[in-house]
Amino acid sequence: VCVIILNNTSERLLLKEAEHDAIAWANYVNTSITNIEAIANGEKPDALAQNYLINTQKYGEIFNMKIFNRLGQLRLTADYMRAQPIVTGSDTDRDPNAVRVIATGITYTEIHSGTNSPGSPLVYVESYVPIIRNGTIVGVSEIYVDKTNTSTLIKENFVVFGFIIAGLTLLVLL
Repeated sequence: VCVIILNNTSERLLLKEAEHDAIAWANYVNTSITNIEAIANGEKPDALAQNYLINTQKYGEIFNMKIFNRLGQLRLTADYMRAQPIVTGSDTDRDPNAVRVIATGITYTEIHSGTNSPGSPLVYVESYVPIIRNGTIVGVSEIYVDKTNTSTLIKENFVVFGFIIAGLTLLVLL
C-alpha cells in the first residue's frame, strides 16, 4: 500500500513540475515571438521567428513544439529531435486537446512514456497552453518537454523516502 501511495504521489509531483515547466516555456515562446498570432493564423514564420523556434531546443528540454490556430488546426511544427523543418498543417484536422484549451482557456498536460516510441524520451510531457493576446485566445502552443531525468530523480527520492518510512515503522514495531 505504501509503495502505491508513494508511486501515485511521485507521478502527481512529476505532472505538476512538468506542467509548470511546459507552461513557462510556452509563455516564454508565446511572448518572444511577436508575430505568433499571425503564425497561428497560417502565415509562415519570418526568418527571425523560425530561427528562434529552431534554437529554443538549446535552452531547455523542449524537443517539439506545435502552434494551432483558434479552431484547433495545426499551423506549425518544430520537431527538434527529428530535425524536421517548420511546416504548416492541415486545414481540416482539428486537435481535440487544442480545441478543449481554446474552449476553456485552461492548460492541458499529459505525461507520456516514450518506451514504445523510437526516438522519443523515456518520459515526456505534452502541454497545450493558450496563446493570449489582448485578453483573447488566438491559438494554442503545444510543447513537448523531456522529463526523463526529472522522473528518475523524483522516483529515486521517493524510493529512499519509502525505505526510511519502512525502516522507521519496523523500528517502532520492534
